[in-house]
Amino acid sequence: MSGFKKLLGQTAVYGLLTIVARFINYLLVPIHTAYLAIGSYGVVSDMYSIVALAMVILTYGMETTFFSFTRKKESLHQTFRTSLTILHISSPVLILTGFLFRGNIAAALDYPGQSEYIIYMLIILAFDAMSSIPLALLRREDKVWKFTIIRVSGILISVLLNVYLIVVCPWLIEQGYTGIYNNFYSPDNLIDYIFIANAISSIWVYLCISPLIVKHKFGLDTALAKRILKYTWPLLFVGMAGIVNETFDRILLRRMLPDGDYQTGVYSAFYKLSIVITLMIQAFRMGAEPFFFAQLESRNKERTYAIILKYFVHVCVAAFLVTSLFAEPVARILIQKEGYFEHPFGLTIVPILLMANVFLGMYYNISIWYKATDKTKKGASIAIFGAITTLVLNLLLIPEIGILGSAIATFCCYGVMVYINYSWGQKHFKVPYDMKRVLAIILSASALVCCFYFFKLSLAWDNIYLYTSATIMIILYFGFWFKMEWKELKKLI
Repeated sequence: MSGFKKLLGQTAVYGLLTIVARFINYLLVPIHTAYLAIGSYGVVSDMYSIVALAMVILTYGMETTFFSFTRKKESLHQTFRTSLTILHISSPVLILTGFLFRGNIAAALDYPGQSEYIIYMLIILAFDAMSSIPLALLRREDKVWKFTIIRVSGILISVLLNVYLIVVCPWLIEQGYTGIYNNFYSPDNLIDYIFIANAISSIWVYLCISPLIVKHKFGLDTALAKRILKYTWPLLFVGMAGIVNETFDRILLRRMLPDGDYQTGVYSAFYKLSIVITLMIQAFRMGAEPFFFAQLESRNKERTYAIILKYFVHVCVAAFLVTSLFAEPVARILIQKEGYFEHPFGLTIVPILLMANVFLGMYYNISIWYKATDKTKKGASIAIFGAITTLVLNLLLIPEIGILGSAIATFCCYGVMVYINYSWGQKHFKVPYDMKRVLAIILSASALVCCFYFFKLSLAWDNIYLYTSATIMIILYFGFWFKMEWKELKKLI
């Protein structure tokens, strides 16, 4: 029970961090959708999708490797120094190479003549990659609040700079304050300023964690480095495949459709509504990854993992239900231009993407088996298969049904990955997951969402009747499952 309390406490704190950070960051969604053209918002989303992919390459699973190798307390200092040194060697080399060929990279990414985008992205990537291990050390040592302050301060800087550069500066110019702004500011370069704000934020975070680097210093244990790289290289493919699943749809949408920037902008804006489950997954992973490794020494670890999965699914599916039923009013708060809602598939993709993220959360839960048994190559195989599924389905469906095809591809990919991950895991690291109960939770909520959309589309109910029925559905759902789980909850409490 003490283990559950620790996980719940850490997840709650990381959850608070994630909610606060994402809420602050999501203040940018109304700003970006209001001040940028839909196509420009698509460009920003596309570039950040590319950055996410590049970030996985630059860190190559080193955080997970760090947690795995520091299960024994005595190895913590040396593992930190070696991991830190490896990333501080590889990151500058890759970034310098990118800088030298920035023009070619910009052209290859379909941004000819805009090599400045590549420079901004390289700065963000370099400092984020070099900050990853010191931030992982704070999590490993349970310094949750220090971690929180650093991350939130970085996000605050990014948001404040976005507000200043995108909202305040144009307003000051309109009011006649043109003097200093004529020298460095152009209202036509709003996309550049978004990237510049992020770059400054990344540098700030690195400066905040630099005392940890000074304290532990650099050092390379050659034998340990070889073992680290042997363990972590399959995780690079896991990470790359995972980020392909998460971001490649936006990259393909922009390049496969004639109005790609517009389609990518709409898709990205409505994708933001899956934030609720994304927040839960991120908070859970931050608390769970070190916790899961620590539990490997526990006698009842399998039972612990099974209980955690079931209640994790309960929480995520409840969020799926509430968000799906109230997607439109929430979207109208976040998204400021009516042009987004004129897209025929805009709101339709929200429940599909929400459930896809539920599957993603399940996948992260079940993945402990290949990390615990050092079968990271198996994990890489699953992730690569998922990436291939994503690519194939996107290539087939995008030309036919556009952004709806991308949403369906994401849903199918994560569903298949969960199935394979569970099947293989039970052969190598058997955990008594209650999959019948998990499926019942998912199917019951999905049935209610389908009923709601039937009422909305076929019966054309007024909003008052529609959202009254949604509220009743939510109450019935929570009441039913609370009654079903009460006995076990009571025992746990």
